[in-house]
Amino acid sequence: MSPSPIPIPDLEDLENPERGFAVWQTEHGGFASGDLDDFVRSRRRWAERRPRDPHARRELGRAYLWTGDAERAIETLAPLHRDRPADREVQSLILDALEILGRSPDAYPWVERPSLVVLDDALVDRLHALLAGDRRPATVLDLCLAAADGGHPAFDAGELVRALQADGRFLVHPSNLAPECSVVLARLPRPV
Repeated sequence: MSPSPIPIPDLEDLENPERGFAVWQTEHGGFASGDLDDFVRSRRRWAERRPRDPHARRELGRAYLWTGDAERAIETLAPLHRDRPADREVQSLILDALEILGRSPDAYPWVERPSLVVLDDALVDRLHALLAGDRRPATVLDLCLAAADGGHPAFDAGELVRALQADGRFLVHPSNLAPECSVVLARLPRPV
C-alpha cells in the first residue's frame, strides 16, 4: 500500500491560518521524511491545479531546488520571472539554482537583475555598527538577513563566519550544527 499523497492546499487552507499550518506541517513533514519524489509530485499537482497561481509555480520551483534539480528549478521559475521580474524571492531561487550549477548570475537572461550584496569591508563595518548598537548577540543567519537589505547575499554563512572571525571587532562562537547557527557579538572598545 503506497502512502497517501501530501494534501495540496486549497484557497480555504491559505485563508484559515490553523488549517494552513496543518497543511504546511504535512508538506514539510513529507520533505523531512525523505520521500522527495512525493514532495515534488505534490507541488507539481498543486501548480497544475492552479496554473495562474504564482505562489504554486514558485513553490514547485523551490521543490525542484530543494531536491537537487537546479536545471528544472530554473526552467520552472523562468516564466514566473518573465511575468514578475521584480519578485525578489523568484530572483533569489534562480540565483541559488545558478550557484548550485556553478554558473554566474551573468549567465542568466534577467528581465530585471537582482541586487547582489557582496561581502566587503563596508558590509562588515555595517554589521559591527548594528551589533555594537544593539549590544546583544545575533546568529549568523540573523546577520545574513540584515546584510541582505533587499538584495541577495553573494556569499554564504560560512564565508561570513570566516570574515567576522578574521576581523578583531567580533567575538564568534562557532556552531557545531551549521555556520548559520553560530553566535556573534561585537567587541566594544574598552573605556579609557
